[in-house]
Amino acid sequence: MKLIFRLAALLLTVVTLSACSRSKEEALADLEKLYNETAAQCSKFSTGDWDDYESELKDIEADLDKFEYTAQEKIQIGKLKVKCAALSLKGKAAKATEAAGDAAADAAKAAQEAAEEISKAAQDAAEDIQDAAKDLKKSIE
Repeated sequence: MKLIFRLAALLLTVVTLSACSRSKEEALADLEKLYNETAAQCSKFSTGDWDDYESELKDIEADLDKFEYTAQEKIQIGKLKVKCAALSLKGKAAKATEAAGDAAADAAKAAQEAAEEISKAAQDAAEDIQDAAKDLKKSIE
């Protein structure tokens, strides 16, 4: 009888844990949602909002690290991470502006512009990689 109760408890634990675990698709969707919502609202963000964004981004990236991905998914994640990093720089620039005033505002603006250029270059590179992967796949088929 004890064995039956132990097995039932073990089964219940496994079912509970599997119901609570997240899939890689959910983690990827969370990253995309975080980026889209932040990009749409970032002009209204306070320092605290940027801190919340950074915290949530770290949590999502920790979730993403738990899974294996296809090449296509890695490219998609890479693009999103670059975009999120650009937003992070924007947030850090906003914090620096708040903290240091006009002199830092110029430097922060320059850093933000540089971050946007880097983001664009990285996005272009990711798209080139994606195109190359498609071409390779076609040549293999």
